[in-house]
Amino acid sequence: MKIEVTMHGQLIPGPAFIGDRDAAIDRALDSVMEELLRLPSVEDPGISGSLATGDVEVNVTVIADGLDEAVSLANSAIRSAFHAADVVTDGWDDVPEHLRMQWHKVEADDLIDA
Repeated sequence: MKIEVTMHGQLIPGPAFIGDRDAAIDRALDSVMEELLRLPSVEDPGISGSLATGDVEVNVTVIADGLDEAVSLANSAIRSAFHAADVVTDGWDDVPEHLRMQWHKVEADDLIDA
Protein backbone atom coordinates (compact mmCIF):
# COMPACT_ATOMS: atom_id res chain seq x y z
CA MET A 1 0.00 0.00 0.00
CA LYS A 2 1.08 3.61 -0.49
CA ILE A 3 1.64 5.51 2.73
CA GLU A 4 2.57 9.18 3.08
CA VAL A 5 5.01 9.88 5.89
CA THR A 6 5.87 13.33 7.20
CA MET A 7 9.02 14.11 9.19
CA HIS A 8 9.01 17.12 11.51
CA GLY A 9 12.32 18.65 12.49
CA GLN A 10 14.40 21.77 12.81
CA LEU A 11 17.51 22.93 10.96
CA ILE A 12 19.93 24.66 13.30
CA PRO A 13 23.21 26.05 11.96
CA GLY A 14 26.18 24.73 13.93
CA PRO A 15 28.20 26.86 16.36
CA ALA A 16 30.94 27.47 13.76
CA PHE A 17 28.44 28.81 11.20
CA ILE A 18 29.18 32.29 9.88
CA GLY A 19 26.96 33.95 7.31
CA ASP A 20 23.35 34.41 6.29
CA ARG A 21 21.38 31.85 8.33
CA ASP A 22 18.20 32.10 6.22
CA ALA A 23 20.10 31.68 2.95
CA ALA A 24 21.95 28.66 4.34
CA ILE A 25 18.71 26.98 5.44
CA ASP A 26 17.09 27.75 2.09
CA ARG A 27 20.06 26.26 0.19
CA ALA A 28 20.08 23.19 2.43
CA LEU A 29 16.37 22.53 1.89
CA ASP A 30 16.76 22.99 -1.88
CA SER A 31 19.57 20.44 -1.84
CA VAL A 32 17.56 17.97 0.26
CA MET A 33 14.64 18.26 -2.17
CA GLU A 34 16.95 17.61 -5.14
CA GLU A 35 18.22 14.48 -3.40
CA LEU A 36 14.70 13.27 -2.56
CA LEU A 37 13.72 13.61 -6.21
CA ARG A 38 16.62 11.29 -7.12
CA LEU A 39 15.59 8.50 -4.74
CA PRO A 40 13.65 5.68 -6.43
CA SER A 41 12.19 4.53 -3.09
CA VAL A 42 10.00 7.61 -2.58
CA GLU A 43 7.19 9.29 -4.51
CA ASP A 44 5.81 12.82 -4.35
CA PRO A 45 8.40 14.34 -2.00
CA GLY A 46 7.72 17.74 -0.54
CA ILE A 47 9.37 20.16 1.86
CA SER A 48 7.94 23.09 3.77
CA GLY A 49 9.29 25.11 6.62
CA SER A 50 10.06 28.41 8.22
CA LEU A 51 13.29 30.28 7.63
CA ALA A 52 12.62 32.31 10.78
CA THR A 53 12.57 29.29 13.09
CA GLY A 54 14.34 26.62 11.04
CA ASP A 55 11.31 24.33 11.47
CA VAL A 56 10.93 21.93 8.57
CA GLU A 57 8.50 19.26 7.39
CA VAL A 58 9.54 16.72 4.80
CA ASN A 59 6.92 14.41 3.36
CA VAL A 60 7.33 11.40 1.09
CA THR A 61 5.09 8.60 -0.11
CA VAL A 62 6.47 5.07 0.12
CA ILE A 63 5.16 1.64 -0.80
CA ALA A 64 5.09 -0.62 2.24
CA ASP A 65 3.17 -3.53 3.75
CA GLY A 66 2.42 -1.61 6.95
CA LEU A 67 2.99 1.54 8.94
CA ASP A 68 6.15 0.35 10.70
CA GLU A 69 7.81 -0.50 7.39
CA ALA A 70 6.64 2.80 5.85
CA VAL A 71 8.10 4.85 8.69
CA SER A 72 11.38 2.94 8.50
CA LEU A 73 11.64 3.40 4.71
CA ALA A 74 10.75 7.09 4.90
CA ASN A 75 13.12 7.71 7.80
CA SER A 76 16.00 6.13 5.88
CA ALA A 77 15.19 7.96 2.65
CA ILE A 78 14.80 11.36 4.29
CA ARG A 79 17.95 11.01 6.37
CA SER A 80 19.87 9.79 3.30
CA ALA A 81 18.70 12.88 1.39
CA PHE A 82 19.95 15.14 4.20
CA HIS A 83 23.34 13.38 4.21
CA ALA A 84 23.64 13.53 0.40
CA ALA A 85 22.91 17.27 0.65
CA ASP A 86 25.78 17.59 3.18
CA VAL A 87 23.39 18.38 6.04
CA VAL A 88 24.53 16.86 9.33
CA THR A 89 21.87 14.94 11.27
CA ASP A 90 23.35 15.02 14.78
CA GLY A 91 20.67 14.27 17.34
CA TRP A 92 18.37 12.56 14.80
CA ASP A 93 18.27 9.35 16.84
CA ASP A 94 17.78 11.27 20.09
CA VAL A 95 14.24 12.23 19.09
CA PRO A 96 11.75 9.34 19.43
CA GLU A 97 10.40 8.33 16.04
CA HIS A 98 6.78 8.85 17.13
CA LEU A 99 7.58 12.53 17.80
CA ARG A 100 9.44 12.97 14.51
CA MET A 101 7.15 11.10 12.10
CA GLN A 102 3.47 10.92 11.27
CA TRP A 103 1.79 8.98 8.50
CA HIS A 104 -1.44 8.15 6.70
CA LYS A 105 -2.51 5.85 3.90
CA VAL A 106 -3.11 7.42 0.51
CA GLU A 107 -4.69 4.55 -1.45
CA ALA A 108 -8.34 4.87 -2.43
CA ASP A 109 -8.97 1.13 -1.91
CA ASP A 110 -8.37 1.65 1.81
CA LEU A 111 -11.48 3.82 2.14
CA ILE A 112 -14.42 2.49 4.13
CA ASP A 113 -17.73 2.06 2.32
CA ALA A 114 -20.51 4.17 3.82
